[in-house]
Amino acid sequence: MAKIQRKIWALLFCFLLLSAVLPLHAAAEEKRLVPGGELFGIRLDPGGLLISSVKEVQSESGAVSPGRDAGLLPGDLLKAANGSPLKTASDLSRLVAKGKPIELEGTRGETAFHVTLFPAKEKGGSYLAGIWVRQGASGIGTVTFFDPETGILCGLGHGILDSESGALFPAESGTVHPARIDSLVKGQKGAPGEVRGVLEKEITGRVLSNRKTGVSAAAEKKIEGEAIPVASKEEVAVGPAQLLWAPYGEKHAYEVQIEEICDPEGDSKNMIVCVTDPALLEITGGIVQGMSGSPLIQNGKLIGAVTHVLVHDPSRGYGIFLENMLSSL
Repeated sequence: MAKIQRKIWALLFCFLLLSAVLPLHAAAEEKRLVPGGELFGIRLDPGGLLISSVKEVQSESGAVSPGRDAGLLPGDLLKAANGSPLKTASDLSRLVAKGKPIELEGTRGETAFHVTLFPAKEKGGSYLAGIWVRQGASGIGTVTFFDPETGILCGLGHGILDSESGALFPAESGTVHPARIDSLVKGQKGAPGEVRGVLEKEITGRVLSNRKTGVSAAAEKKIEGEAIPVASKEEVAVGPAQLLWAPYGEKHAYEVQIEEICDPEGDSKNMIVCVTDPALLEITGGIVQGMSGSPLIQNGKLIGAVTHVLVHDPSRGYGIFLENMLSSL
């Protein structure tokens, strides 16, 4: 009996020892990231032509839609025509102008397809395909964080979408650039503000992904700064916080209020953020386009980023949890 009791006490001691050590180990492994706030430019190359919309052509026999008849949809990515890669819209236009059937290869999401497109002759005009395509995308946003361990930076807090189809813009390749403000339109009720900027030629990163929760890139230039802990979504609370942004090169911490936790599991609208800092309200009127990705700090931890503005009240907008941004990398 005494021998059994000694084993029980030994096991209990080991359990208590592990209980004391594990929290210290977990704390040592806590994720730490360098908060961003800097403007950056993004150029995306989908690796083909993205169909923005499918239109009708007014032919001699009436309205027809060659694209729709071929089974094409907005958001489809056309990668080759008659066995040759499609790199520019002009590549496709030259083939359509001949009026002959075109063998198209592409992808719809993860699914590859092969269709035949029959161009239609516009009434009194030339041959048309009845589709609008885009060969790339570019824009300006804000860096959310830099990971000093992996060299990955992430920004925007939401994906880059095709404005016509609403599809997530494919990113087979792409580059990240420094950006500077050319002009800033202050936000007003019913009219969101906007940062109008210029992308520099220097390449500071290579795009890795364009997802619903943001754009990530392998940084070629380290972002300096002190790495701070990342908060879990359960730690984010209604109350005061700070927004980091560097509109003219110098980073500032502006006061904001986390007003509501509204959709913890959503893609990019997890909380409602209200700008309360008079200095930022004077500059921008609140949240403006181009500010997407601005880091949010609460109690010394990186909790997320600003993503969208509320059109009826530019001082308010949505934010994403940092944990949700990390989970999709």
